[in-house]
Amino acid sequence: MPSSFPHRGFFWVLAFLVLGMEAFGPVCVAGNTDVPTLNSEHCQLCHKTAPLDIAEAGGAHKTQITCLDCHQGHPPLQMEIIPACQLCHTGKPHYALEQCLSCHTNPHRPLETTFPEKITAPCLTCHETESIALQTYPSGHSQLSCTGCHLVHGPPPACTECHRPHDEEMKSSSCTGCHEAHSPTRLEYRQAVSASECSSCHGDIRVRLAESASRHTRLDCLTCHLSRHGSILDCTGCHGTPHSKTIHDQFDRCQECHNEAHNLSI
Repeated sequence: MPSSFPHRGFFWVLAFLVLGMEAFGPVCVAGNTDVPTLNSEHCQLCHKTAPLDIAEAGGAHKTQITCLDCHQGHPPLQMEIIPACQLCHTGKPHYALEQCLSCHTNPHRPLETTFPEKITAPCLTCHETESIALQTYPSGHSQLSCTGCHLVHGPPPACTECHRPHDEEMKSSSCTGCHEAHSPTRLEYRQAVSASECSSCHGDIRVRLAESASRHTRLDCLTCHLSRHGSILDCTGCHGTPHSKTIHDQFDRCQECHNEAHNLSI
């Protein structure tokens, strides 16, 4: 074959260009300024994993934007194709954080997070209420990092993973009936709490009440102790003023005659 005859590799390049023009329209070659218009369907011809991730767990990245809203170009014409997250995510303290990928490791599955060890400050840029509670009601929880309890974003762990229950029958779900995780020293009853749950700490009072012959023994603890731990309903809230004015004026505390509410005596 004469040395002036084109190398066979030339034919492969020529074939590639011809086929490319058939498939995608004009191809950018020397002297040709036509640039093909890309869309998300073109991306999927080569990029298989990212479209699947977006379809499964893309969130707003699936419903509100396309590939080209983030990746504005393609090599070799555009080399910087990975945008900063702040291109879209602005206006909130959380979006001002750096190193987004340290938690949101896959931007095509943005709501699936993986936490580094012992982080707190980034979490509090969204969870301000929890931050205020931890500072207002200091406890051992205030000394922990957020990831000391929250190993994943979303549902909290069971309290009994760290704390022993008050008694053997107590379930982890009972803890939040009295204790809020970010202010555990503030005891407020957010659900019905049975007398048996109270007696796991106040067992001596439960015994005295059970041995009493009064009607108080048939009441739940929350009937008198209302919605907050340590609160005590005034006797007149239920009993009014059953005695004469003379007696009430002389004895302003019911307990002066009736001992105490858990073991009444006459």
